[in-house]
Amino acid sequence: MGVKFDWQSGDPRFTLLEAEPARGRRDRRHWLLAGAAVLLVIAGLSWLVQQGLRAARADLQRQIEQEITALRAGQRTVFLALLDDSQRAWKRYHEQNFLREAAWYAAHRQAKVRIESLDLGPDRATVSILLSDGVQSRRATWFFKRREGIWRHTAPPSEAWSSTCRITTPHITLVAPAGAREATIRLAWELEGFYSELAKTYHLNLSGNVGVYPPGGHISIRILPYAESEHGEVRWSFSLPAPEIALEMWTSEEREAFLRTAARAAVARTLLGSTWQQPLPAGGQGLLESLALWLASAWQPEWQSCLRESLADGTWQRFLDGWEAQPSEGAERPQALAYALGEFLGRACTADQLAALVREAGVYGSSWSAILHVLGWSRPELETMWGDYLRQRYGR
Repeated sequence: MGVKFDWQSGDPRFTLLEAEPARGRRDRRHWLLAGAAVLLVIAGLSWLVQQGLRAARADLQRQIEQEITALRAGQRTVFLALLDDSQRAWKRYHEQNFLREAAWYAAHRQAKVRIESLDLGPDRATVSILLSDGVQSRRATWFFKRREGIWRHTAPPSEAWSSTCRITTPHITLVAPAGAREATIRLAWELEGFYSELAKTYHLNLSGNVGVYPPGGHISIRILPYAESEHGEVRWSFSLPAPEIALEMWTSEEREAFLRTAARAAVARTLLGSTWQQPLPAGGQGLLESLALWLASAWQPEWQSCLRESLADGTWQRFLDGWEAQPSEGAERPQALAYALGEFLGRACTADQLAALVREAGVYGSSWSAILHVLGWSRPELETMWGDYLRQRYGR
């Protein structure tokens, strides 16, 4: 049994109302609920983003591992299938330089690769990768494009090449990406010294030779992403591929050294070829290339195994059958053999004899005719002497 109070007042000014919750308190509850809902949505979206990043990172890690495995194993078809083929020049560069890139990764066979950081866009990714064998670490930034749901290794963005610098010395002009200006200055003056050394050693009077184009023998070199030849390009003006697009994880010093070797070889080809006022005939290209590689000090460590293999399977002899033509760019074994033949000739001949060899190759249109005329060596005699040299220097 309860007790009920029923209050009444005779004063009409007073009316007793039922208590209601405070309005401010109710509004605060609504805001708290809404805030909690927003936080849940944000947390859910963040979870989805993280899941997407983890999935993309795993996909890219597998892609990179597949590329490096294919390079180490020399699996050309597998490797090229992993590249973005929408940029033909990018893929063609790696088709031409596959053997060189494969040799580099084969030499780092024990190193493991992992992704250090990832910048992910809707269909593009910028990946910083680390290659380490526990003692030495190398880093690189690679770029990927997603097409039809599959990541493909693609070229660096065009912004890296949009601005250029021009460095000119008395005989050399270099045009290169603006970001490499300091390295370009160093390279230009080194090439100027190399130019003067060759001109003096091989008696190339380019400054006063009216038959040389351009007057004074000025060489222009463009360092571009893919070194696509331009219409009307001549031997005094040409392009070299920028080493930044190579897949080897070179240090900045190694990139400079690689470019320096390529530029020196180009200068040597040009100056030696200038001993003949017209472009050197196809039959003399092999001699010109061999001497240019040797004069440029273009030796690459991976060529040691190429030469040993050539001695083992006899391809060094078959190389001489096609020596009249210039070795294709990026063909490791022919270039290694071309260098070794130039090295042999360079050590066996005087500077005057070398200059005469290239000059006579232009006259006769044949490397073999030039060697016979200047040195008196028949092909069998050259083959015997060079074979002995290869076995003594590279056979062990």
